[in-house]
Amino acid sequence: MRRFPLLAAMSVLLLCACAKESGPVPAAGPAAPAAASDQSLSVFLPGQVNVYFDDELLSLVEAEPGRQAAAPASAGLQTAFEELGVVSMERLFPYDEEFEERHREFGLHRWYKVRFEGGTPAPAAVERFKLVPGVSTARPVYKAKIAATETFFNDPMENRQWHYHNGSVSWADVNVLPVWKNYTRGNSNVIVSVVDGGIDLQHEDLADAVVPPGDNGSRSFMESGSAYRITGHSHGTHVGGTIGAINNNGKGVVGLAGGDAQKGEKGVRLMSCQVFAEGGGGASFENALIWGADHGAVISNNSWGYDFAATGTYNKEAAEASHKFFLQPNSGAYRDPLKDAVDYFSKYGGMSKSGQQTGPMAGGLVIFAAGNEGRPYGAPACYPGCLAVGAITSYGGRSNFSNYGEWVDICAPGVDIVSTIPGNAYAEFSGTSMACPHVSGVAALVVSYCGGSGFTAQQLRDKLVGGANSADVPSSFRIGPLVDALGAITYGTGEPPAPVEEYSVTGVLSNNVSLSIRVPSDRDGQPAYGFRVFASENLSDLQGCDPRSPGASVIYGDIVNRETPVGGDVEGEIGDLGFNKTYYIAVSAFDYGRNFSELSSVKTVETGSNHKPVITTSYDGDFRFHVHDSFTIPFAISDEDHHVLNVTFERDAADNGVLTLLESTKSGEYVLQVLGFASPAGKYRAVLQAADNYGASAEYVIDYVVLPNQKPVVLKEMDNILINNPGDAVKINMEDYISDPDGEVLSYNINISDRSVVQVTQSGSQLNIIAIADAGLATVSLSAVDAGGEKVQASFKVLVRSAGQQMQAYPNPVVDILYVGSGEEKESTDIAVYNVNGVKVFERNFLCSAFDPAQIDMTKAGAGTYTIEVSYGGNVYKGIIIKK
Repeated sequence: MRRFPLLAAMSVLLLCACAKESGPVPAAGPAAPAAASDQSLSVFLPGQVNVYFDDELLSLVEAEPGRQAAAPASAGLQTAFEELGVVSMERLFPYDEEFEERHREFGLHRWYKVRFEGGTPAPAAVERFKLVPGVSTARPVYKAKIAATETFFNDPMENRQWHYHNGSVSWADVNVLPVWKNYTRGNSNVIVSVVDGGIDLQHEDLADAVVPPGDNGSRSFMESGSAYRITGHSHGTHVGGTIGAINNNGKGVVGLAGGDAQKGEKGVRLMSCQVFAEGGGGASFENALIWGADHGAVISNNSWGYDFAATGTYNKEAAEASHKFFLQPNSGAYRDPLKDAVDYFSKYGGMSKSGQQTGPMAGGLVIFAAGNEGRPYGAPACYPGCLAVGAITSYGGRSNFSNYGEWVDICAPGVDIVSTIPGNAYAEFSGTSMACPHVSGVAALVVSYCGGSGFTAQQLRDKLVGGANSADVPSSFRIGPLVDALGAITYGTGEPPAPVEEYSVTGVLSNNVSLSIRVPSDRDGQPAYGFRVFASENLSDLQGCDPRSPGASVIYGDIVNRETPVGGDVEGEIGDLGFNKTYYIAVSAFDYGRNFSELSSVKTVETGSNHKPVITTSYDGDFRFHVHDSFTIPFAISDEDHHVLNVTFERDAADNGVLTLLESTKSGEYVLQVLGFASPAGKYRAVLQAADNYGASAEYVIDYVVLPNQKPVVLKEMDNILINNPGDAVKINMEDYISDPDGEVLSYNINISDRSVVQVTQSGSQLNIIAIADAGLATVSLSAVDAGGEKVQASFKVLVRSAGQQMQAYPNPVVDILYVGSGEEKESTDIAVYNVNGVKVFERNFLCSAFDPAQIDMTKAGAGTYTIEVSYGGNVYKGIIIKK
């Protein structure tokens, strides 16, 4: 990796906080509920996602299982259901009486399968559910086919760890399966210090892997508390699990270097150097590094960085200044205590006090997360003494949060990473914090297999970077090549293939040159694994060029040969060249161990010009949004030069999320999610910008308005309802009674005075009222609420009695209050009550009806049988009642 040091001086920044990664509730943008036609979405089952709830929301969902689809117990969940058109929700892992306790221990009961209609792409629905408070995560469901795959361990969550074996994009994982199969699964003589939050020492998947606290073990570097008391921290425990969770123990997840419990093979040991606690507090990061070097660690994992947004606004000037400072060598005006600590670990890791190698490696390697701001700065990771790690997605793209630049040495999976968290639990986190331990875990495997007397930290670094996959990760991503466990283990072993004798330049697009290369064989007659293409403006740079280390003036890129046999042609390209320049091109073939052949003959090419990106949208609206608006606006961002673009979206500081930019799984496709309720009424401005790495950019300015919210209004009073028989139903369209001036569909909160009489269900604006008692009267009260929280109230009464019945006395038997209903309209009514001897015990005139019944206090009446006589409209009606 070429480095371009930037000369500048600055004051040393105070150490702030860990890299910002999305935790169990990933902070993703809202959904893109628009139909998708691109074939990249065809790998997912349409209309279905799996959603994982936290404790609070899960308790609400489980409390009323019968209402899950029709009326979710959470307002946030209900809104998502309405937007996506959810038709059903059920547990993904059904209730199992025999194994329910074990299922719940693993959190299987938290997963729910949600089906929806309306054509929303599954990834967009996933992102919408992640916005719901209480949804820890959500996942699309892949289409399945029969395939024979090798399972190495019995850990139940291994199949969720796409970062070890990616079934969608085959190259976008760390390629560790062949290493586990043929080389190593870790070794207990390798110690990795985890400078992070404390690792949960009692975790079922980590307890036997963590070095116990003590004079030569794990230690807290927090400014308060005991030095040898490690408190479990979600971030540190998650990082530790990726590196060394115990493998093949029938529990949880797989660690990259976690050994094999079934075979009695110990994995690498984790030294927890605690510098973060859940409640905050200061810590000495430098001493944590020194401690690791002095107590046997040879690899130091640092999934943290400096916080340049502590005030809520990203401080670009401070970030840039710190970045320039840490790019400089550790001397003179650029000396720094953290640089000292890094250099100390690099020199003395695995070494005795007398300077003799006592560990599996001479010297140590400090590995750092690049940071999560999506910026070209990253301190202290950019310090050349560190190995800086960027992040990719499961689709092989650069994670949108990953910092980038020539200073990033290597990348690893960093999105939806499943690992351990305190309390024998597991969760998906995202961030360069999650990519970093993948590199540390692979490094631990390399030391486990290659380590021993004479093996050095520089050799480890060479193996990690030299053996990484630079062919599938474009150099324009600027996050380094993808860590490759097999490539690192085999780097520098074997014999190179024969030189490339035939190749041709097939095209030039801007600064990208396409080639066709005839595949030579290696000494075993096997085809070359790949090709490194070199380009320089000076012919002399290619003469005698070392393919592994061609020099700063030579640009190079790798092309992988996946299936082409000897004698076939492999197509590929080299990019990142200058514009409108003459270049000399040569090719070297290599095997998987990155043994390179001699260079081919040299060819000459002329590159073209750079062009600006183009931003377009098919949306023809006026960017005036109601509070209730929830939809997406499509954008296409393209570059005719096929350059990788850095896309940013800067919205008005007062906008709390009216507009949010979401990226599709298909390159160049974006949507703006509109959520009108996210910010108060007013005028706002947002800027969508796309820029390539060479200074060409385009922007789309959006001036938008959130309109004032108007309160719903009652159009007319609601009519009372008479239902004659149990099971009969009446439907009411609420739009006939209540309207919203903004035209939005309202939500309704319904309350029933007596739920033994009627049941009310809702579908959109329609109410379905069902009689469930033989007789009775209930009042239905409801509030119609709009997206802005404005509401109006209405009510009506529902009477259940047999058809033709003109008088009704209830309850019967009666204890205290007897209700007497007459006709449907209010009128003068005489009511008399006689005891069993025919003596009149009550008489009174009422103005009442069936919906406003008369009330007679029977508290003082003796127990027994009574006759009631009701007279109205010239008719007399009699009945028998029983007093308890």
